[in-house]
Amino acid sequence: MMGASGNRPPRDERRRSSRRSAGRSAENRYQFIHTSLLMLGTLLFVASIIITVIMVVMSVL
Repeated sequence: MMGASGNRPPRDERRRSSRRSAGRSAENRYQFIHTSLLMLGTLLFVASIIITVIMVVMSVL
């Protein structure tokens, strides 16, 4: 989960590949939506873990 951000290619490489395959714009859009949803889910997961830890610490103190 920590190395998920390292899987994406650099920005110029992504732009070059999208220009080469202009017919797959819908597939690229779906991939972008999937990646953003995955990052949103990961952020929500981490935030819930942090909130749970804070609640436990506050209840202990």
